Amino acid sequence: MRALCYAQTNIGSGRDNNEDNYYCNGTFKRDPAIPVAEAAAEQESKRLIYGVFDGMGGEANGEQAALLCAQTLHACSSDEPFDALDFFRRANVAVCDMIAASGQISGSTAATVHLTGNHAYCCNVGDSRIYLQRGGALQRISRDHTKYQEQLDAGAAAAGAEDNPDKHVLTQYLGMLGARQRLMPYFAASVPLAVGDRLLLCTDGLTGKLSDTQLQAALSADLPLPELGQSLMAQALAAGPGDNITLVLIEITALDAETTVPLPQPSGEELSQTRRFEVPAARIAEQESQRRKHAHARRREIILTVAVVLAVLAAVIAALWLAVGSIPRKRPAPAPTPVQTVAPTPTPTPNTPPQIILPPPPAPEPKPSPEVTPEPLPDATHVPETAAPENLPG
Repeated sequence: MRALCYAQTNIGSGRDNNEDNYYCNGTFKRDPAIPVAEAAAEQESKRLIYGVFDGMGGEANGEQAALLCAQTLHACSSDEPFDALDFFRRANVAVCDMIAASGQISGSTAATVHLTGNHAYCCNVGDSRIYLQRGGALQRISRDHTKYQEQLDAGAAAAGAEDNPDKHVLTQYLGMLGARQRLMPYFAASVPLAVGDRLLLCTDGLTGKLSDTQLQAALSADLPLPELGQSLMAQALAAGPGDNITLVLIEITALDAETTVPLPQPSGEELSQTRRFEVPAARIAEQESQRRKHAHARRREIILTVAVVLAVLAAVIAALWLAVGSIPRKRPAPAPTPVQTVAPTPTPTPNTPPQIILPPPPAPEPKPSPEVTPEPLPDATHVPETAAPENLPG
């Protein structure tokens, strides 16, 4: 099989760093700090592998997560046979190990295409997409792992709602930790190829700016692959500030000597719908069963978490209540005894006659009461000193 390939990752408008990466059969952005990178080649092999990765986490965490995915895909590309599911498991472990070592939340989406035997084997986790363009028709092969897609499946949301807040809320990605580490990649198995077919792998930085109708019009243009990729990138950048943009374009130029079965042409209303290609009914039932089990497990996990939190809160409140009740109450402190202060004696100032402070006059002594001498009783023998003159005869 022979194919032309063009890839570009762009920091986009209004971003400080580029958290995206790509993989083109051995070529990827090895320095995560590079804001813009391009690759173009004609490749021929019995096995060709491509991918795009949209890192998340801010600062350097998203860049490193996307780089780890590209490096893991490069390591898995030498496996014989190539196992896409094994790649997703190994990439998830690598990102989780990075999160555990750094203590920072991170993650990455991934969309991969494995070309072999005149067929394309497509797989994705997250909202990075894979499209197939044949003639004038565009078909989306991948399936978004978002809450919005789940609402579409349940008939609870309108298709094409740009203002839906759940449009970019991921339900699957690489870097899922602990009990949430339940990867459920979407496979579109055994997509038959024809000469002239074009495959587009891209992150949501492109699909967030260009609709499926715009992508179809661009891919239908008779342009060489590098010019087509640059045109798509220019349109997305001109649409205004947004996310990092990464795309990989593949054009099938020759097939092996095997007979291929052409894909049916989709109708216009099917262009924006997720489609399955040659997926056995048993596999579809298995995927749906896994999805239901995952949803049930998530509900149980949420209920258990809420119950544990409530129990902890109740225990804390009870402990505080007991602690407050056991604290002895303090008696009111007695009123302070007033302290008598003696005013200091003023110091005389210069040129001021000194004040003479006289001592208090002594209290008058009480006068003794006069003693009454009792008068002596008359005595017959007593002769007074003064007596009346005697009457002389005469």
